[in-house]
Amino acid sequence: MKKIFLSLLVSGLFLSVNSLKAQTDSTGTKQSTGTSSTSSSSGATTTTAQTEMAPNKTIIENVSQSPDYSTLVSDLKSTGLDQTLTGSGPYTIFAPTNDAFTKLSATASTKDKLAEILKYHVVPGKYTSQDIAKAIVKGNGSTTLTTLNGDKLIFKINANKNLELSDSKGNTALVTAFDKQQSNGVVHAINNVLLPKNSI
Repeated sequence: MKKIFLSLLVSGLFLSVNSLKAQTDSTGTKQSTGTSSTSSSSGATTTTAQTEMAPNKTIIENVSQSPDYSTLVSDLKSTGLDQTLTGSGPYTIFAPTNDAFTKLSATASTKDKLAEILKYHVVPGKYTSQDIAKAIVKGNGSTTLTTLNGDKLIFKINANKNLELSDSKGNTALVTAFDKQQSNGVVHAINNVLLPKNSI
């Protein structure tokens, strides 16, 4: 029964991500769209509705080549965290798009605080959407992952069957593209910037 429920849950997640294409957020701007991606044994480029990423390249190499993440890449480089995400990892990054950064009501006052915000979007280890869905089932509706910042991200499936993340301040973000495979981990796109404790 649990396996059947998990299968339905994962299927629902991918259907809900595709349905985001027709939705708008509270500001009236379209949310980023995407589909799941898979890596091939040959290392061929994987295509999503949002951008292309090559599974034989690192997280930094891929996001640096994507126009969707130019703000994220600039911030990673300014704080030196690009070096971390070039390493062997593996890492799971919940990557805010450029549109996500425009929603921030405040900015980090120092480079150290910006670094903590960015670390809050990176989890040591590789967690696919199916891994997270399994953990949510096991956790009876929610689960947490500990980030490089040391603070936890909370995951659940919301009423619209979207994978939703929340932070310690009650802010939420939706995963809008799943499972972009990298040589040193996996990237999931999100539509908001989340904040750890004492970040701003």
